[in-house]
Amino acid sequence: MPLPRPFGQRGFKATQFALTVLIVFLAAMAAYVSAIVFDRQQALEKSYRYNVAFSAAQGMNEYVRLRERLAEYLLAPSPEALREVRLRFDILASRLDIFRAGQFDEFVGTSAERRQVIAKLKRTVGDLENMMANIHRAEIARRALEMTSPLEGELIGLASEADHYGSRQVAEDQRGLLRLHWIFSLLALCLVVCAFVFLALVRWQNHILVHIRRWLRRSNDELRNTGAELRSQNVLFDTALNNMTHGLCMFDAEGKMIVSNRQFSRLYGCKPGCPEPGTGFADFFQAIGLERHSNDSGRTSASRQRLEAAIARGIPERLHQTLPDGRMISLTLRPVETGGWIITFEDISERHRAQERIEQIARHDALTGLPNRILLRERLENVLATDSDPCGSTALLCLDLDNFKKINDTHGHPTGDAVLREVGRRVRSIVPEQTLVCRIGGDEFVVVVDKVKQHSLPEEIAARIVVALAEPFEVDGVRILGGTSVGIALSSSGMEPDELIRNADIALYDAKRRGRGAFSTYSPQMSETLLRRNRIEAELLDGDFDEKLDLVFQPIVDLRTGQPHAVEALLRWKTSRDDDLTPLELVSIAEDTGAIVSLGRWILEKACRQALGLPEPVAVSVNLSPIQFRQDDIVATVFDVLSRTGLEPKRLHLEITETLLLDDECAFENELGTLRRAGIGISLDDFGTGYSSLSYLRKFSVDRIKIDRIFVEEIDRNPDRQAIVAAIVHLARGLGMRTIAEGVETESELQILRATGCNEVQGFLISKPLGPREIVAYFQSDTPSGQGVTIDQPPGGFGKAGRPVH
Repeated sequence: MPLPRPFGQRGFKATQFALTVLIVFLAAMAAYVSAIVFDRQQALEKSYRYNVAFSAAQGMNEYVRLRERLAEYLLAPSPEALREVRLRFDILASRLDIFRAGQFDEFVGTSAERRQVIAKLKRTVGDLENMMANIHRAEIARRALEMTSPLEGELIGLASEADHYGSRQVAEDQRGLLRLHWIFSLLALCLVVCAFVFLALVRWQNHILVHIRRWLRRSNDELRNTGAELRSQNVLFDTALNNMTHGLCMFDAEGKMIVSNRQFSRLYGCKPGCPEPGTGFADFFQAIGLERHSNDSGRTSASRQRLEAAIARGIPERLHQTLPDGRMISLTLRPVETGGWIITFEDISERHRAQERIEQIARHDALTGLPNRILLRERLENVLATDSDPCGSTALLCLDLDNFKKINDTHGHPTGDAVLREVGRRVRSIVPEQTLVCRIGGDEFVVVVDKVKQHSLPEEIAARIVVALAEPFEVDGVRILGGTSVGIALSSSGMEPDELIRNADIALYDAKRRGRGAFSTYSPQMSETLLRRNRIEAELLDGDFDEKLDLVFQPIVDLRTGQPHAVEALLRWKTSRDDDLTPLELVSIAEDTGAIVSLGRWILEKACRQALGLPEPVAVSVNLSPIQFRQDDIVATVFDVLSRTGLEPKRLHLEITETLLLDDECAFENELGTLRRAGIGISLDDFGTGYSSLSYLRKFSVDRIKIDRIFVEEIDRNPDRQAIVAAIVHLARGLGMRTIAEGVETESELQILRATGCNEVQGFLISKPLGPREIVAYFQSDTPSGQGVTIDQPPGGFGKAGRPVH
């Protein structure tokens, strides 16, 4: 419908002016009425005084005049005086009616004394009336005069009270009229305020109407342009309703079918219009295959029972019906608010099959097609619930591929995916039939072998898996080396899936700890080892190193002088229950937990303070972890420790490993150069055991090369090791570096090293690692070399043979 045109600007201004005039007029009228109320107040005051006080005064006056006329008649009897007496009596009798009615009666009723005065007056008037017939007789007139004498004073008092009463009534009426006056004034003011509010609303409404009018002008053009499009859409909408994908049937409140659409007929293979309108629920259910009895059992089918129960309770219901041809139909029954029912029908066959596919996908790995973690847990819950000794136990094998991250980083993720698929294929081909092989994420696989009666079977399977996965993988013509580690766990009675998986993970950790391509079977000792590692990690993270750790010092002897000129600080764990904990394992745990930075600073500061107690120029050698270079400003840390302890930089040697040189070359080269320029010695530890290139020796600032103990061990019986050590010494001498041999334990090893030109040695032949007090005592002894080593020495060599230090 078209919208009505709003007021124009001129009409609006006229309306505004008229409203203003009307409001002013109403204000003036309010003031005028207030004045009228005030005038009425004054008039009422006079009226009250006249009605009550006047009546009382006139009655009293007439009474007095009657007595005066009686007295005059007695003094001078005459017919005129007698008529005057009777006239005054009649007037007094008429005044008595006024006393008994209206406001005067209300005045008299408020006091018992006033009622008595009026009653006396009535009786006196009554007595006078009886005497009026013989009033011409002197004795009657005298008696009448005497009889009226007592009442005269009371009537005078009544008149006075009436005057006061009238005054009070007038005052009360004035106050009432004044209240009415203010109430009326307030109402008039509210009327004015409301009028102005109304005016503001009208202005706002007019403002909105102006915008609506503008909008309507714009919309009118748009509506004209879209009218044809809307009509076309209506046609399309009608077509969609007549060709909707859902079947539809409507029923009235009595359960009779009203209408059905074409899709319903298509779904159930009925002729259009069948079932016919008016069909009840019972026949309708029969027509769509919801039989009253199922399987000739005489019982109503469950689907039909649910629909009939929902209809009886007036609630919605949804169920699935499988047709004889295998299609699945979803029936949705909904009540209509106005009464009746709607049943919609949808063919969900494809959706049902898709749901089954989704469930398949949810329980299987998309990359390898193997069962995933969800199906693994379901299988474990089933097999563990039925585990018993006669049937055997369940074995769980956890596989973790070796160097898979390196494969991804080097060859790319598509190649890594191909390797994972090949791993799944190889493992499936190895394990017995009915064995569950799962991929639970990343490069982790799980094999579940149930009904294991021989505990050697899981280890045999693990060994075959290790061998099979050690074979190179060929992807797009590229041979890729793989490998795996396997952890094995066997179930026991009452074991939960999580516990079995955790045991296999612990065994896998043990296998990886022993090296690549290994397998390990879980034992309770492994849990103890893991718990010990966790405990050590917690204690390292606690940061109280003084209570848990200590440093020992092993002397380093210069073969030229035969005197110890440095010591190496070695870490030891104080706790007696962890006596078997090696320094290498302790440092590895510290690196894994991130505690190595704070631990390294503690070792560095404690070693520097210990060096202050040693004779000059004995230096202290401290090992640094590569992680300290990555996570800490090692240069600032070293300089800060030297500043805090006061140790000279030339008395500090720092030992680094070859793995550090494989990382960020530029950054580490700068840091090592800064430390070396400050006078701090740099040693390359475990030389020859890593992967670094010989070019690093030329590129980086290194003072010493430490020959690892694996080359020194049995050097006197192994010519190859002699050649390697000689080559290292010759290489270092050519580069201007000194060499230090570690792990020297025999006299023959020492002689060979000296013959090759090695500069320095350390090991149990010289001295075992000594505590802080023992190392000080070692240097204070007469024979600091301390071992009584009998070799050819240059002047100033080892000195006299002394007592061995154990």
